[in-house]
Amino acid sequence: MRHGWKAATAAAGVMALLLGAAGCYRTSSRSGWLDVDAGLDHTCAVRDDGAARCFGLDDEGQGSSPSAELTFTRVSASERHSCGIWDDASVSCWGLSYLAEERLADGPYVAVAAGTLSTCALREDGSLRCWGFQLNEDAATPSDDFLQISAGTTHFCGVELDGGAHCWGDGALETIDPPGGVFTEIDAGPAYSCGVGEDGSLTCWGEIPEAVADGLPDEHFVSVTVEAAYACAVVDGGSVVCWGDGYMADVAPPAGDFSRVRGGRNHACGLRDGGELVCWGETREGQASPP
Repeated sequence: MRHGWKAATAAAGVMALLLGAAGCYRTSSRSGWLDVDAGLDHTCAVRDDGAARCFGLDDEGQGSSPSAELTFTRVSASERHSCGIWDDASVSCWGLSYLAEERLADGPYVAVAAGTLSTCALREDGSLRCWGFQLNEDAATPSDDFLQISAGTTHFCGVELDGGAHCWGDGALETIDPPGGVFTEIDAGPAYSCGVGEDGSLTCWGEIPEAVADGLPDEHFVSVTVEAAYACAVVDGGSVVCWGDGYMADVAPPAGDFSRVRGGRNHACGLRDGGELVCWGETREGQASPP
């Protein structure tokens, strides 16, 4: 996941004029997608043949697709770089030079979380390897074992083996000091994070935007993605809900049963059950126009 430095919102009416009418969804010309992640202004996804396809802003190479000869199982997109898990459980990253990694084979790795300034990868045994620009002593790689990890702008969060939340990195104390409880998933945002509890509740901490805090839907949550001004989630039954401020909160998400949704600055993409890839929102750079 991926988050930029600036607040990613504008007046909803102006954005609607610039970005297109509500309900403008773009669906990939093929089905059979396995994974997707939205960067700040680009998107990466994995097809069922293992090919990784990226689209959108490509000023540092983050929106370039890896060689078709390489096969992937997972991807993670950030602001200026992208990463993926190969089918042999190694990791590679491309884009901004100091965050790029040709290949890390000291896994096996099962997940990778690309942040704005650094990246962490999760091994099969629950341990982590992190690299990039370490901001201070609080950004040191934890020795805990994890089930799931997520990257924000300057901090990371993860679900530990017992379901507890653990956050680290450079940020306000409340950003890296999660509440107690048992979580199934956490998404780290620019200055706040949200976690899905084992009971389907949603808990957020950090510098939560007022519109996100006040607009929290009364739903049973399955997964969540958070951005600077808005949040989206897959809820019980598979539908997607979005709330907060700005264009992305004002436009109704596409209908259908989804297994995953990921949000960027002003676009989002989701996987419907059956592997259909759907994107919506701003696509000036092609970030919401899947191949």
